[in-house]
Amino acid sequence: MSLEYNEKNITLAKNLRKNATPQENHLWYDLRVICFINIQIDTNFRGVCEYIDAVVKASLREGGGPP
Repeated sequence: MSLEYNEKNITLAKNLRKNATPQENHLWYDLRVICFINIQIDTNFRGVCEYIDAVVKASLREGGGPP
């Protein structure tokens, strides 16, 4: 989903990031980005889903999940 660009949102976004709650900071600290190219998803969707599942489960075992 993509939202239409609105320059007014830049100031709001910067302010929200600067004044994040401790919980929001914890969430962003634990967030991990996993990238896949379209061909991987098109040709190996199940494998991509299994990889994401494994990464999430490993993160939870390492204490990266909710308390």
